[in-house]
Amino acid sequence: MSSCPSAEDLLLSHAERTGEHARGCVACQSLLAEHEALERALFQLTDPAPPADLVSRVMASVRAAPVPAPVNVRLALGIVAVALAAGVALLLASDAALGQMGGTLARLLLGARSFAGGLWTGVRALREGAALPVLVAMMLAFLASLAAVQRLVARPLPSSDT
Repeated sequence: MSSCPSAEDLLLSHAERTGEHARGCVACQSLLAEHEALERALFQLTDPAPPADLVSRVMASVRAAPVPAPVNVRLALGIVAVALAAGVALLLASDAALGQMGGTLARLLLGARSFAGGLWTGVRALREGAALPVLVAMMLAFLASLAAVQRLVARPLPSSDT
């Protein structure tokens, strides 16, 4: 347990000392009486009521807010698919070992056994080849497609009133 007095004990002892001093000091008696009157007045105050038209004003501002533009999901998915296809094409055409992986992926269509070999060849090619520039190029293509999707989402669709 701490040897420091609690805050409540300090405040009470301070109030007692202030009260003792105020009994002998006219200026402090007056000031203490003003503070006590102010404290009583503050406790009598009530919270102000909101304006009667608050709900209608809020709802009017909600109705006046612009409606978010709908997202063309098919176009967004198409952009991402093209970006991923471009990245895969870049990956397959960038290095001899990676080209070998492309040939293995083509043989994959002929049998499921080729799939495991192609994955292993691709992992080995990425580990042994110049994979960093290819991966950076794929990431840039993917980020460019995401930026295109973001611009698409931000732009409202033309109205079909005609």
